[in-house]
Amino acid sequence: LELEAGWEALVRPRSGNALNRGLGVLNSPGTIDAGYRNEVGVIVFNAGPEAQSISRGQKIAQLAIRPLPVIRLSAIPQAELNLATPRNLKGFGSSGS
Repeated sequence: LELEAGWEALVRPRSGNALNRGLGVLNSPGTIDAGYRNEVGVIVFNAGPEAQSISRGQKIAQLAIRPLPVIRLSAIPQAELNLATPRNLKGFGSSGS
């Protein structure tokens, strides 16, 4: 795989494998950036009750290729942040997991 700068590929699971076989793709979607030059590997997990085998050439994932947006970030001093929300700076799990 070789992507031009400004593009990414996303490795996604196939819904039929999840529905029919209990197979999923870890780290999904997996991102492949434009600097990567090699074969693409897929980490598959089995959430089903039975052992599964995967044959060479079998469809286990799909690849979506899309342009990356150009984003400019600006630092905002903490004193200027609006902290008057139920979550404010609490971070992980603060939305009521």
